[in-house]
Amino acid sequence: MLRHLHIQQYVLIEHLDLDLFPGFNIITGETGAGKSILLGALGLILGARADSAAIKQGAEQCIVEATFDVRGYGLEALFECEDLEYADELIVRRQVATSGKSRAFINDTPVTLAQLKTVGERLIDIHSQHANLVLQDAPFQGEVLDSFADNAKLLTDYGTWYVRWTALQQAIATKVREHEQLQRERETLTERLEELKAAKLQSGEVEQLEERQRTLAHAEELALAYGEGLTALEGDNDGALLATLKEARSKFAKVSTFHPHAAALVERLEGVTVELHDLAQEMANELKDFPEDSHELEAVEERLALLLRLQKKYHCKDSEELIALAASTEEALSHLDGFDFELEELRAQLASVEKDLRDLAEQLTQKRQAAAPQLAQEIEESLRKLGIPEAKFVVELVPQETLTPSGAELIEFRFAAAQQLTPQPLARIASGGEMARVMLSLKAIMAHAQGLPTIIFDEIDTGVSGAVAAQMGVMLERMAADRQILNITHLPQIAAHGTHHFFVYKAHTEQGETVSNIRLLTEEERVQELAKLLSGEAVTDASLENARELLRNAQH
Repeated sequence: MLRHLHIQQYVLIEHLDLDLFPGFNIITGETGAGKSILLGALGLILGARADSAAIKQGAEQCIVEATFDVRGYGLEALFECEDLEYADELIVRRQVATSGKSRAFINDTPVTLAQLKTVGERLIDIHSQHANLVLQDAPFQGEVLDSFADNAKLLTDYGTWYVRWTALQQAIATKVREHEQLQRERETLTERLEELKAAKLQSGEVEQLEERQRTLAHAEELALAYGEGLTALEGDNDGALLATLKEARSKFAKVSTFHPHAAALVERLEGVTVELHDLAQEMANELKDFPEDSHELEAVEERLALLLRLQKKYHCKDSEELIALAASTEEALSHLDGFDFELEELRAQLASVEKDLRDLAEQLTQKRQAAAPQLAQEIEESLRKLGIPEAKFVVELVPQETLTPSGAELIEFRFAAAQQLTPQPLARIASGGEMARVMLSLKAIMAHAQGLPTIIFDEIDTGVSGAVAAQMGVMLERMAADRQILNITHLPQIAAHGTHHFFVYKAHTEQGETVSNIRLLTEEERVQELAKLLSGEAVTDASLENARELLRNAQH
């Protein structure tokens, strides 16, 4: 429950420290005195969007801090899931700067806005008269029935399988689209692969062919140069270089026996001769590579043209990319051939998951069917006490063609204020008073089912008065027996049932500023406030006596 609220520099609140109590807390006050401001401040610590406009004029930041007693509410698992340290006393703080930036803390540990909302949803439920509109939403109606039927664990399991089911459906749809695309491309892919395979691609072949082409294009000129060079080295004429060297070596060899330097020249001439022989042999070998006809050149140019055409056709820069393209094309065709197996495997998984999902959906349906008439009966009994004696309330399960995130059906609440009327969807209820009473009845049931520590009602009594208001007060008082209820109201019949009564008012500072404040009323002040609610500002002896009587009746 909410034990203490500290607000600093928020809108019209300069500084506020408020102790709250278990049970039924009533909040009344003048119109515009700041009751909505109080709710806005609470909204901040529950994760509402921060707005620098909420900071009191002249201040640099606003601070809202709430202290909760959360013993016995089973929040340990939630804190572990959010990686937060649990404590029975929980302090939640939110700071908002003029820049619009805000910081949030739980027990002095910085937390994200998402974490703040997650924890806040388990601490306080704020319900205003405008929230009655949510009563018309199918998801909310389903939430009410599932809370009443204690379907939380079953819904969690169903949700897990539903996520798997939808993920498999999406995977199959994606696989089918891929298959259809590949089928459209099959002919193109096959032609491409055949063309690339027929080319018998080799790594680096284009560069080799280009080099060979340059050689063959100048074959005649190269053959002439190499031939003349070879002739100069070892031609048949006496002027050939090797023959001349041979003759010179022979002459120096003859005189080497009596002239040492001549012997050295012989060795050097032998070395030169060996090198020139190697050179001549290399020239002779190269000459074989220069054909006299043009057939090889034509073949090289034809092969080179083929490879360059393929590179241009498939936007590849070299043979390596063509080879890679051939491999990826073959893989795509292979994947296409194996698609049926993959698809069947996915469909088998889907069938298995769907079976489990439908089993869970059937369990939900059965529990809902069993709980629906009981919920309707309790709502009707509650509405009779709230001044609609002939109320008819129907909880209808509307089957859906396909499974939804919450089961095999949608839940629809139908209501009629009189027995002769046919129950209609709640969206068609015209009376705000009827809507408020239906919502209060549902909230009472949900509060018991969900075990929320604190519920705040903001003027949900719109459109009711007199005896009906008194019955609403009784219902709220009963709800507060095992939880904390804060109720902002303008009806004395409801206010009289509170165990503690707070009054919101405006005051003026010495600087002439208007500020909002709240204080706990004494018993006599409470009588005065109830008298004002009964008769207006002009409090009379009669209204005071009526107020005392109202309190006596409500407190017994």
